[in-house]
Amino acid sequence: MEFTKKIKSLVNLRQASRSSVDLSEVGTPETEEPAVLREKEPVNKGLNDPQVEEEILNSIEDVFYRDELFDASEYKLKEIPETPDVSEIYSEKVKLASQLHVVSKKLSALILQNQSALAEELQCVTEMQKTLEEACSICGQSRSLLAQTKRDFTTASLGILASYRKREQLKCLLRSLHMIKTLQETDVRLRELLEVCIIIL
Repeated sequence: MEFTKKIKSLVNLRQASRSSVDLSEVGTPETEEPAVLREKEPVNKGLNDPQVEEEILNSIEDVFYRDELFDASEYKLKEIPETPDVSEIYSEKVKLASQLHVVSKKLSALILQNQSALAEELQCVTEMQKTLEEACSICGQSRSLLAQTKRDFTTASLGILASYRKREQLKCLLRSLHMIKTLQETDVRLRELLEVCIIIL
């Protein structure tokens, strides 16, 4: 995250420094071009030394590590005095270009160093995505089976209730038939008693 912020800031600074140099040259046409501009030293001169690279990396101001809303170009432009010195501006440009070169090199090294880990993480992400897709499929099937089971349970419950109601009706009918049978037997018994009484009389 810090390297990303640093790269964004240094890229903006490089563009801002170029604009500052151009504006200074236009505003002071009679100023003699300094020797440092005529030398045109390469940016990466001496940057292959790890110690030099570390010193350049440590020379980056802490202000560039602020949040992403920090405007590095505006910050560096405000440092330019009212009467700009082209030599100082060019020196600052070389310094910022060196910092950008070192940061880019460090970032590339980190990317290459962690390339295998990145590939493994991507493989893990792919496998996790596949597992999640399978889990979603299983969840969908489970929900369908649960809905079907719920419908079957409702149907079975209604069937049980219907059977229970029918059984209660049959029990009520059985009691009624038993009472009718008892009444019939009582009627027969009463008839027999009446016949006996008539014979006796």
